[in-house]
Amino acid sequence: MKEIGSEFWTVNINDEDNGLDFLKIGKDYKLLMSGRSAIDYVLDGFSDAKKIVYMPDYLCESMAEPFRRKGYKIYYYNVDLINNKYNIDTNIDCSIFFAMSYFGYNESNMDRHIELFNKRNIIVLEDITHRLLSDINHSNYSTFLIASLRKWFPIVSGGVAISMQKKFSKKLLSYDKNDEYMKIKKRAMNLKRDYMENKNNKKDLYLKLFDKSNRMISNCYRKGIDDESERMLKSMNIEQIKQSRVNNCLLIEKLLKNNKHIKLLYKYKNGDCPLFVPIVINGRDGVRKEMTKRGIYLPVHWPNDLKRKNKLYDYELSLVCDQRYNEIDIEKYVIVLSNLIRSGIK
Repeated sequence: MKEIGSEFWTVNINDEDNGLDFLKIGKDYKLLMSGRSAIDYVLDGFSDAKKIVYMPDYLCESMAEPFRRKGYKIYYYNVDLINNKYNIDTNIDCSIFFAMSYFGYNESNMDRHIELFNKRNIIVLEDITHRLLSDINHSNYSTFLIASLRKWFPIVSGGVAISMQKKFSKKLLSYDKNDEYMKIKKRAMNLKRDYMENKNNKKDLYLKLFDKSNRMISNCYRKGIDDESERMLKSMNIEQIKQSRVNNCLLIEKLLKNNKHIKLLYKYKNGDCPLFVPIVINGRDGVRKEMTKRGIYLPVHWPNDLKRKNKLYDYELSLVCDQRYNEIDIEKYVIVLSNLIRSGIK
């Protein structure tokens, strides 16, 4: 069976040019190394004497790190995706409201809350990573948008910061490149491509290189996107990628429709573009381990490093639906998943 999931591998850059129109949302945008680089970039663009950020308790911990580095006090609000409830205090004393939506389903967006914070003249920093390719991919009431582009595309580096109200200050343009990171990540992607095409014996090596590059990027803040990744982004057929993901999502929903042991967090609605198809299951870690043994790598969102109480950290499993895979690939791995879950594995 074809290996499913995990890191992207290298693909050829074609001659198409999408003009990066899908990123031209507000008044200005800047391409950076990663999502956390984008947050750091935005925070450098204004003075904030209060330094209090209000964030969801269900998020990748790396998103909070740029705020900690700059001395922010962090308050968390509860996100209950299982019941589609957000326990947000819209009167809280903060200087930044950090908003998200989840997995590319607009049912999960926080647009109503964003508008309320905007009316209080509080800066709204919206992470649109998960809704990036959805038809409605941001709130017009947000002050800034950020996204990690590496989650969607086979690029070595890539994040974006978008200003909705004015151009970014020129003093923020002196971001350099992290050549060592670029070399390691690109080599890992090249080796994985060779493995996927020729089944070479370099899997252990590229896994080590991916791990090393991921550890390196956690300390890279003042970094810009590399030139090759920018060219790759411009060559992407965005509409084709969206359609592929939607088709794969709908197939997964169809295959799991009668499985009583699996809860789909969301059902596709027109305009959505899933990053993953999230499910909630009992025995999640055991199922995931068995899938890994079969070469099927399904991520969780997210590793619960701080032992937060949000149930999703323990029960959520993200089903791969991206443009690398066709209907046959999706059907094969989802059948394996369904059979494992029905077997009651823990």
